[in-house]
Amino acid sequence: MKDKPLGEFNGKKPNSGTKANPQSGLYDMGVDSFQKKDYVSARFLFAQVCNAGDMKACNYLGFLYARGLGGDQDQDKARDVYQKACDQGTLTSCASLGSLYQDAGNFDEARNYFQKACDGGVAQSCRLLRGVQ
Repeated sequence: MKDKPLGEFNGKKPNSGTKANPQSGLYDMGVDSFQKKDYVSARFLFAQVCNAGDMKACNYLGFLYARGLGGDQDQDKARDVYQKACDQGTLTSCASLGSLYQDAGNFDEARNYFQKACDGGVAQSCRLLRGVQ
C-alpha cells in the first residue's frame, strides 16, 4: 500500500477537501473504510492524515493500533498517537489514553487522563474516573 500515491487509493480519488484542510478528503475516506470494516485501508489513510496534523484521525488510528485492527496490535503506537492528540486538545484521545493506562495497571496515569477528559466535558471519562481503583 505504501507505493500508492496519496491522490488515489483503491481506485478512488478523494474529494479535494477544503482550502483550510486539504487532507479532509483522505480523512473522509478513512472514516468510510473504517465503517466498512476495511481496517487495513483505514489504518493507512488515518496514518497519513494524522501525520499531517489531524487529531481526529490520530484518535481513530490509536483505536486501530490498540485493538490490532488492520495490522499488528501495538499499544506503544496507540499510546503515542493518543498522547499526540490529547496534547492538542482532543479530549476523547485523553480518555482513550486513560483506558490504556488502566488496562496496563497504571491507575495514577489513568486517573490523570480520565480527569483531564472529564474536566473537558467527556461524560464517559467521568464515569470511568469513578471506577479506577
